[in-house]
Amino acid sequence: MKKNEEVKACSCGCPCKKKAVVLLGVIVVAAALAFGACKFACCGSKVMVIDFDRVRKEAVAYKAIIDNQVSYEQKLQAELSVEAGQLQKEEKELAEQKDKLSETEFKKKVAAWQQKAAFLQEKYQPRARRILLASQSVAEQLQPEVQKVLDEVAQKKGAGVVLNKGMAVYVGNKADMTDCFVKALNEKVAAKPYPDPEALPVNGGK
Repeated sequence: MKKNEEVKACSCGCPCKKKAVVLLGVIVVAAALAFGACKFACCGSKVMVIDFDRVRKEAVAYKAIIDNQVSYEQKLQAELSVEAGQLQKEEKELAEQKDKLSETEFKKKVAAWQQKAAFLQEKYQPRARRILLASQSVAEQLQPEVQKVLDEVAQKKGAGVVLNKGMAVYVGNKADMTDCFVKALNEKVAAKPYPDPEALPVNGGK
């Protein structure tokens, strides 16, 4: 091995080099809400909008999903950070040893380190996916109730079409029904129990 050859970080993207958990509940919840809005149509003639970013932050049922997801992600992050820290320490020690070891021995140690990094990634990814699945499952449970409230509020406002506010080029104050929608959701739609992510199947039931 050449003297200037350095120890390469694991190319598989193991969590020792990246933040272990990324919050994606925003996408899950916004997508579920947007789907409900696109479905809506009634005899009204007005086009109105809802700020779904505000809904996910202010509607109790959706805020509960995000709060639970963050809590589970933080627990997972704390658990994995110990192992990730050990990997980083071993990587540093290995880099310091490369000039003292034979090429064969050095390659052997690098392969062992990469195997540990890959194992940590395999341990992390399914558990992180289960957390996202848990959030998605709760959002899907809410959808029928949310759709009913959306229909009621839109009919009350005389709206024939309801769009995501982020899609509109211009929105007047009278065209924004976010306040009414959030108020109605909080009155009529309660937060659902959040399932234990570890009990959910991933990759075809595994």
